[in-house]
Amino acid sequence: MPRPSLKNKRKLIVLSLYVLATLLACVLAWQRYAALGAPLPVRLARASAAGIYLNGALVLLPMLRLLLSRRAARRLVGVLPLHFAIEAHVITGTALAAFSAVHVAAYAAIFAGSGRPLADWLRTRAAFETGVALTLLLALLAAGTAFRRSRRFEGFYLSHFLAVPFLALCFWHAPHFAAWTALPLSAYLADRFIRFFWMTRPATLAAIENGADDTVLVLTRPEGFEYEAGDYAFLCVPAISRLEWHPFSLVNAPSERGHLAFRIRRHGSWTRAVAGLAVGARVHVDGPFASPSRELADYRDCIIVASGIGITPFISFFNDLLERPALDYRRIVLYWLERDARNFGDVLPLLARVRARWPDVVQLHLLGGGASAPESLDQPFVARRRIDWPAEFRALDAANARDTPVKVFFCGNRRMSEELRKACAPYRFSFRTESF
Repeated sequence: MPRPSLKNKRKLIVLSLYVLATLLACVLAWQRYAALGAPLPVRLARASAAGIYLNGALVLLPMLRLLLSRRAARRLVGVLPLHFAIEAHVITGTALAAFSAVHVAAYAAIFAGSGRPLADWLRTRAAFETGVALTLLLALLAAGTAFRRSRRFEGFYLSHFLAVPFLALCFWHAPHFAAWTALPLSAYLADRFIRFFWMTRPATLAAIENGADDTVLVLTRPEGFEYEAGDYAFLCVPAISRLEWHPFSLVNAPSERGHLAFRIRRHGSWTRAVAGLAVGARVHVDGPFASPSRELADYRDCIIVASGIGITPFISFFNDLLERPALDYRRIVLYWLERDARNFGDVLPLLARVRARWPDVVQLHLLGGGASAPESLDQPFVARRRIDWPAEFRALDAANARDTPVKVFFCGNRRMSEELRKACAPYRFSFRTESF
């Protein structure tokens, strides 16, 4: 049986502590009302309220993007990896919704057992003025998450604005909610306040190029914009929408001082509108923010897997390699899977230069359909997109130096992420996946 990596152990410990803290909060509230002789539905209502208070506080912490991107927070990141932030946000948000459902059901049982008509319950402030509205808002927030897995990212983004009236009503509905959330909410507001000034820094579209499915944007670099390879930023184009901000990885090397470059796949209406922008258009940039790809600098043996536009956080890494006088890596292996090989496009010359400069270190495997093998790379090119990952990792493990830890970095769809995570398990491969 393979040993779990240190980071996975830490993740398990953090999750265990979270579950224990949630259970403790609920049990203490249950016992408090049990000691007062409260009936079962009341105990359940107050226990679920404790779960709401705790998760209402924790749900904001993973969204401190500015704090978690600072080098001063690296020790915290060592305990709770960056790639787990979105996952933690989803876990606490789901728990918040679940406890809310139990809370509503418990109060429905309380009033059903009281013999009072439903109309009397709906006249109360907790039920009618805030309870019904909170339930509706939370249901809309939960429904909005479905947009994240579709091509309508705008729906996901806009639905999250409902969190503002939801939090405001929580304070009105339950005074104790403010006591639980005061510190994390203050930290989140401070994070957003600083980012607000970043968001006002102007940038101008200096160049635009449309490929088969992708659009490359080149922006003038705002003053003071410093980032590391693999970082990302949120973009807003006022000519398209003043409210929508979308995250994209930077693809040029941090040392390129004059501009910022982003590679965007045209999926939804917003990205298709971006493809029609003219040079000189105004763009606002919020960032930069750290991604798990920053850890590429911390390992000497790296396996990179990119699915489709998931190549973007790694383009910056390869551009940065070319700026270095020497390479302190034992092995870098890239697998890039594309549905249409035309999307390899202008990234091929970059990969060819990296491969030519360090042929004994860099291995490139490009897998796609719809085109013949690229002539610019003396590396395997296969006209298919399926790989037997357990067999592939078995071969990589056989060639691995046993004293060198191996890290697998992935950016792409969730289903493939789970497939790769399972394939890593039998070996000493730790796993990182991009998540914005």
